[in-house]
Amino acid sequence: MDGGVRATVTGMLQDRGYTGITRAHVGESYVPETTQRGVAYANITANRPDGQPVLVFSCLPPFGVAKLRAYVTAAAAVGCEHVIVVGPPPSTDVSKEPVAIRVEMFRSAFLKRNMQRHHVQVVKHRVLTEAEVARLLNKFKATLEGLPRLSKGDAMSRYYDWEVGTVVGFVRVRMGAQPELYFRCVHEKCCP
Repeated sequence: MDGGVRATVTGMLQDRGYTGITRAHVGESYVPETTQRGVAYANITANRPDGQPVLVFSCLPPFGVAKLRAYVTAAAAVGCEHVIVVGPPPSTDVSKEPVAIRVEMFRSAFLKRNMQRHHVQVVKHRVLTEAEVARLLNKFKATLEGLPRLSKGDAMSRYYDWEVGTVVGFVRVRMGAQPELYFRCVHEKCCP
């Protein structure tokens, strides 16, 4: 994992509210290697807001089912139930592989730059509180299903790891106009 990707992953974990983020030195790992050299190399570890540990694995090509199994085995060996894999696109379809823990996969290219911090056109998103959501729904006499949608697979949704049903807001400022609040509800798919 190069320095830019490592910094973006660290920033992403901080933006999600994770704590205790530590990075291993080059050539070190937080979990023992379980198979071939370099297959189970976790170089970042953190704790989710609920206290559960998260391991981030840097993956070199080719990436497939065998490496995914190695990561899951390595994470289970240290009691971790959440893994983030950063690397190339999988060479085989790993989405159908049954795993006992939660696995998130990001392409290295997706994390080359932290879009939340470095892209001028990406506005700051924030999760609305339950009170804000209630006021919003009351104001527009709507339900969560009736709100504009944001796909679970959207870049910002993946970056922050928002759950389905989360309502997020953001402010857009158009030239010569007042700032406007926009909101979206995270759905499994954007279109019904």
